[in-house]
Amino acid sequence: MLSKRVVLTRLEVVILLDDRMLRMIEAKAKGFTITDVAKEAKVSRNTVYKWLDNEEVKAELGRHEQDFISSTKQSVVSYGAKAVAILKDLAENGESEKIRLDAVSKLLDKVISNAVKIDIENTTDTKDLVTVDVLDKEIEDIDKE
Repeated sequence: MLSKRVVLTRLEVVILLDDRMLRMIEAKAKGFTITDVAKEAKVSRNTVYKWLDNEEVKAELGRHEQDFISSTKQSVVSYGAKAVAILKDLAENGESEKIRLDAVSKLLDKVISNAVKIDIENTTDTKDLVTVDVLDKEIEDIDKE
C-alpha cells in the first residue's frame, strides 16, 4: 500500500500543537535554556527534548526563530536610525561646541567603520588586508620618527 504524504497549512500545524507546545516553541525561539523553556511550558525537560524531535514542532520552531530574528533586526535598525537622527541633531544644534564635536565624531566613527566593514566584506582577496595590530605598530613607528 502506498502512503500519502499530507501537507498541512501553518494554521493546521498550530491547531495540532497544544498550548504548552506553543509556549515551549516561543520560549525556545527566543533563546531560553531548556530548563527555562520547560518552566515556561510547565513541562519536564525530558518532555521538551521529546517535543523537539517532533517534525511539526521543528518546523514551527524554525518559523518562530525566523520571526524573532526578523523582528529583532527591525528593532535594531529602527533604534539605530533613531540614534543617528539624535546624533545628527546634536551635531547641528548641540548647546556647546563639545557636544557638537562629540556628536560629529561619533557619526564619523560609525560611517567610517561601516565603510571599512563593507569594503572588507566585499574583498575576496585577503592578502592585501592588514590587522589592527599591524596598523598600530606602523603608527607607533611613525610617531617615533
